[in-house]
Amino acid sequence: LTHELIKEECYDAGRVLILSSNNLFFISPNQFEGYGDIACLNLSGNGFSAALNGTEFSLLPNLTYLE
Repeated sequence: LTHELIKEECYDAGRVLILSSNNLFFISPNQFEGYGDIACLNLSGNGFSAALNGTEFSLLPNLTYLE
């Protein structure tokens, strides 16, 4: 499976979640509860109102790629 939004690094990494260009402005740490198997996360093209500091991804222990 190939897709222009999935980076080559993610093909074998595991589960992919693409949330690009969804007008997201805020992410809380519990936002990803139940999605611990996500390895690649694409958040590009969103308008986050504050800088992300990493705690937002604390429930994603398998996260290896973030865009």
